[in-house]
Formats: sequence, C-alpha cells, structure tokens
Amino acid sequence: MVVGFRDGGALVLAGQSAVPRTATGVHGVPLPTVEEFAGGTWSLRAPEPEALYDSGIVILPNQDVLVVGGVDSQDRTVQKVFLYDPTADRWTRMPDLPAARAGLFAVVLKDGTVLVGGGASGWPNDFPPPSGLSSAWIFDPATAAWRSISSMHTGRLFASATLLPDGTVLIAGGDDRGSPLASAEVFDPTTSSWTVVASMPQARGQQLATLMGGNVVVMGGSAFNTFGGGFVANPSLDAEIFDVRSRSWSLGSPPGFNLNVPAFAAVAPVAAQRILVLAPAPQVALAYDVGADYWSSVTPAPHWEAGPTLTPMANGKVLFLTEKSAWLFDPNGNARSSDTGLGTETVVLAVIAGVLLLLIGLQRVFRGWRPVPG
Repeated sequence: MVVGFRDGGALVLAGQSAVPRTATGVHGVPLPTVEEFAGGTWSLRAPEPEALYDSGIVILPNQDVLVVGGVDSQDRTVQKVFLYDPTADRWTRMPDLPAARAGLFAVVLKDGTVLVGGGASGWPNDFPPPSGLSSAWIFDPATAAWRSISSMHTGRLFASATLLPDGTVLIAGGDDRGSPLASAEVFDPTTSSWTVVASMPQARGQQLATLMGGNVVVMGGSAFNTFGGGFVANPSLDAEIFDVRSRSWSLGSPPGFNLNVPAFAAVAPVAAQRILVLAPAPQVALAYDVGADYWSSVTPAPHWEAGPTLTPMANGKVLFLTEKSAWLFDPNGNARSSDTGLGTETVVLAVIAGVLLLLIGLQRVFRGWRPVPG
C-alpha cells in the first residue's frame, strides 16, 4: 500500500488486499480502491482504472498523482501510466512507459519532470528472483512525453531515489536477483549523466530514504542475501547516512536491541532531525535523532498484523496505516521516554562527565595534602 499526502490530508492507493490470494499466502490481490483522509474522516475517491501494485508513484508540483508501471492482478508487469487529478477526482490514461516495469523508482525533478528507472521486466516476487534493470527515462507531464536517457551503472529494483538540494538525485541500494545492493549513484539532470558514488556500509533493498538537512538517511528495508531457499540476515534498521556535500556514507548507531527477521521498518520524518520508526519484531516504536545519532523509545504503537506504513502530514502529525486500521501520531506529545542505545551524544556527555569527576577528585587530593612540619 502506498500513501501520498496533499493539503494536510492523505491519499491511499495502489494497495493489495489483506486476504491471501494463494494457499501459501505469498501475496494478496491488488485493489483499485482509492481512499482519502482529510479533516479526520475517510472518503472513497474514484477508483484506479486498473488495480496495480509495485508501481512508481509520485506527487507532481500541481498535486496530481502519477502512477507508473507495476504488476496487475495476473502478476504481469505492465507499461501503463495513469494520472490522478485529486481536485476533479478523475483518472487519465497517459502515454505508456517505453517498457514494462515493476519495482521501479520515480522521483520529481526540480523542473517538474519525473525521473523513472530501474525495476524488473517480470514479477518481482518470482522465483528465481528477476534481475534488476539499469534503463531510465524522463517523463514530462506538461507535454505527456517520454524520452530515454543514459542507463545507470548498475541494474536494480526496489532502490530508493532521493532528490538532493542541488537538483541531482541519489539512487541507493535496491535488489538484483534476490540479493540486496550496497552500490549508489547520482543522476545529474543538467547533463543527463550518472556518477558512481561511495557504496552504503550495508547492502539493502526496499529501504526508505529521507532527506534531512544536508543528509540522506536510509533505513529499513530488507538486508537478506538469498541462497536457494535460505537466507543470511544482516541488520537493516541501522541508519545509513549519506553526506550530501562529501558524497560519503557513515553508519549510525544501532537501536540497542536485537531484531528478529523479517527486518523491515516503517519510517517517517517527524520534526527537525528526528525520524519515527516502527520495528516489526519485537513491535516497538522508536525515534532516531539524526544529528545526535541517538535512539529513544516513544509512546508504544498499537499492535499491527500486516506491514504498516507511516506518512508525514502537512500538520506535522504522522498517519499510521495497517490493514483497515489507522492512527495519528503526534510527535509534540511524545517526548523521549527511555534510551534504547548509546548514540554519539550520549558517549560525548559520558566522557565529559568522567573527565570532570577526575579533575574534582584530583583537586580534593591536592587540597588534602599538607607538608609534615620539620
């Protein structure tokens, strides 16, 4: 399920039913239903022309929603592109993608055009897993036209795409043939070229990336390497931080407890330098302070059964969705309640306190020493 937000509300679309489609419960049936959350109430909107999932979805500068590619109810990857006008509550079929794709990324550039790339030509959940693709295009909503650009250096699906302050785009991680990727590259729209940058400390796919100040914070997703029917699990909740200026990565502190697999997380920014995280096993709600590299627990989240989503709202609150249930999280009413790990801030304060105690102790020793009268 993908959640977009506009004018203080939220739009829910491109989801799947919670009812398993197969006996093994591998995946659910895609739903064309669209719902809007505004003013504290839910309302049905015009349904999608076709039920799709694993699409690329972006909100355009005029608040229209673009849905690109994806997988249909028959597990077929499609080229279809739809535009949703939330004011008129109307869907419009747009020119098809040059090729069928699912698990692709899409991001709006500063000039209002949309960068689309990566993904797979087949069902992403197939076995053996499909290869990630490196092809990319630019879509211009003003002219409703596609144009090809140079391909990425690495093929990838379920990668994160983040628009940087200088107008370039960071593409990080993703998946290729069932194994997560650590590689990253930057697209420059002024030259339509790709530049390889430093790799992430940890490989991961299906992660969420958040631009906070001069950093891109990557968190959550899957850090599994598949080997036949088995896997090797790596930590995937640790924050990986990309410094926009130096184009280098650093690894943030872990949350301070062990996570059981599958290691996915729902992530949303709340206030400056602070990110809300829902971890699945054990089910906990945490806050991560990017600047201080500090983890803390917050008011426990309601219990959830399916994969949750978190979406920041224009009023500063966060919408938490899971299956048919919804809650609002108010970060202003949830101060730090207890530490879950030692961040940089904690370590520095502890060192300073230790030095002060040592100096005080030495001062007392010297004050208490007196020469023996002779």
